[in-house]
Amino acid sequence: RYPVSQKVETRRVLSPKNAQAVTDLLAKSIENGKHPAKLDNFSVAGKTGTAKQRQTGEKGYGNSLYTSFVGYFPAYNPRLLMMVV
Repeated sequence: RYPVSQKVETRRVLSPKNAQAVTDLLAKSIENGKHPAKLDNFSVAGKTGTAKQRQTGEKGYGNSLYTSFVGYFPAYNPRLLMMVV
């Protein structure tokens, strides 16, 4: 177990302007559709993904897919980050 008071090093990788633009795009993609991640009382920012699964014991990929969603909310003051696969 890690102590709660353990210090975590942070650094900015996007400018505030670019971070805001990414959040705007991700939030609008959820808000403007019938996305399962859409919540009535919170704005959600997120992105879906799809990838083919490798064939077990063989080279290449089969027809099976991994699907995923990564998102955070509230979009403009995030308190929770999630990834569902």
